[in-house]
Amino acid sequence: MVYKYATYALDTLIEYMSNESIKQYMEPLMNKLFQMLDAAQSSSLKSAIVSAIGSVAYAAGRSFTPFFENSIKFLERFIANMDNIEGMTEDDIELRAQTFENISSMARAVGSEAFGLR
Repeated sequence: MVYKYATYALDTLIEYMSNESIKQYMEPLMNKLFQMLDAAQSSSLKSAIVSAIGSVAYAAGRSFTPFFENSIKFLERFIANMDNIEGMTEDDIELRAQTFENISSMARAVGSEAFGLR
């Protein structure tokens, strides 16, 4: 429970960081967020981590590009099997919604070039 609230606080802090400020912390921060996501058991904690990843992307803008592909790989498992919601809890559904929202934030941050479009 402590990790979830600490992650929410981190998420809020990151959202208001300047692009230059986030750049110096981005690599260790993203590595830690990915580790936390791998270790998290609850969907509510995973949602908080996914939101923090989206906030890093928002703050970093195009500087997030080196982390974009790996982030998508980490997050795609939460939106797989979209046609099957049987047995999902409210927290699972919230995680799925957070994932879509934050993938969108990441895509806006890196721009169309990350998709091979110009």
